[in-house]
Amino acid sequence: MNRFLLGVILLMVGVMLAFFVIKPRLINGVFQRAGGLSPGLVFKDDLPDKVETWTGRGGKSMKAVLVSANPQRVEFRLPETQRVQYLDMEALSAEDQQRVKRRLEKWGEDGVLGHPVSLRADAWPRSWKMEGKTKLVWSAEEEAWSSEHFDLYNGAKVNHQTLETIAGICESVDGALKSLPLPLDWGRPADTRRDIILEGMFKGSAKGKLAGFFDGRTGKVHIDTSQLLERSNNLIVFEFDKPQKRQKYDTIVHEVTHQAMVSMLMLDMPAWIPEGIAEYLAAMHFSPGSYQFKTSYAAVRYHINKSVQAERGFKDRKLHFYQMDEFMGRQLKEWNGVVQEGGAAGLLQYNMALVLVDFFFHADGKNGEPMRHYLEAVLSGAPEEEARMRHLLRGRSYQELEVAVFYRWKSVGFAIDFESKPRIEKSDFTVDWGAISIMRSNAARRSK
Repeated sequence: MNRFLLGVILLMVGVMLAFFVIKPRLINGVFQRAGGLSPGLVFKDDLPDKVETWTGRGGKSMKAVLVSANPQRVEFRLPETQRVQYLDMEALSAEDQQRVKRRLEKWGEDGVLGHPVSLRADAWPRSWKMEGKTKLVWSAEEEAWSSEHFDLYNGAKVNHQTLETIAGICESVDGALKSLPLPLDWGRPADTRRDIILEGMFKGSAKGKLAGFFDGRTGKVHIDTSQLLERSNNLIVFEFDKPQKRQKYDTIVHEVTHQAMVSMLMLDMPAWIPEGIAEYLAAMHFSPGSYQFKTSYAAVRYHINKSVQAERGFKDRKLHFYQMDEFMGRQLKEWNGVVQEGGAAGLLQYNMALVLVDFFFHADGKNGEPMRHYLEAVLSGAPEEEARMRHLLRGRSYQELEVAVFYRWKSVGFAIDFESKPRIEKSDFTVDWGAISIMRSNAARRSK
């Protein structure tokens, strides 16, 4: 009997040890499938991220990291500049062509990282709009309404017109992301379907606090329709003279952007990158499926102010943000901890991320080039902090970057202080009485 018990105990210990040995690989696979990523995607810990010597047909050599390849083209990251560049396969020596082909046989044509980094040099768009109406098809097997890329589970029982509007907003996110000259949808196959869960009201700790969230464990977006729908007629409101109503669909854009860029979360980038880009796209979303990028500063200012303005209008505002050196390296766990504490600090994280992303997109280089080089470097396996210093700071100190951001926003209504304890105070706001007069006139006109 004692030997039997000893055997059972040893077996249980062995199973537990085996689980912890394989757990990282197991979880990695679960995240890939749940997030809708390519099954062949290789994360940083698995990368053959090493500098090698590569020789051209003329005998000239270079030191570089192989990032991606197909039979016609090879992409390399150059350690000296951390830039990603490509060559025609035929430009390599015959020996190195065979070396790349052996890698292709091992990793597949999707590249060493699972997908090639999308090298872009086109101009920043003025706007982007989804053409046509999104059609939904009922799937009895899935018990969901399906659009081209999404399955909507209508637990909230919203009407069909609302469903079509939500589906259209979801479909528009990929198009808007692709219109920007940045590798934002890296790592996601185009044919991957994604789930949107519409709930009547969130339960538990999320009740009353969140209008929606992206669940990284399952890859699904959850939307609390009680905070998105107009209660009187059960329709989403898109009236631009009602600032308090426009935020009804920002959440959809924000969370679906996370879903589309899940690889950035998996690669453990600083939280302000995915959060700031998600906020940026939500702020630029002008009407269902339509995005305006031309005067981004005005959209950013409105997006930030509307969370506290209700029926009021602000001419100038002081923003108390985090110090840049601490904020730019903040990871998602710490970010979420601040949000869960509640209060102004959580909201100001999102505000600062949006301001910072807009700065690098529109005010710190043509067509967002520094941010593009930063993303190319990180997504091709470069250490994030090294890429940040080389492409985003570019020899500037964090204090000098704070000064540059300050002057970007000073002329358009924001005075920014970078502090250790961000906060919101009543004295931070200068009321725009002219805007309030217009709001009152619009309200009076509607009442008639």
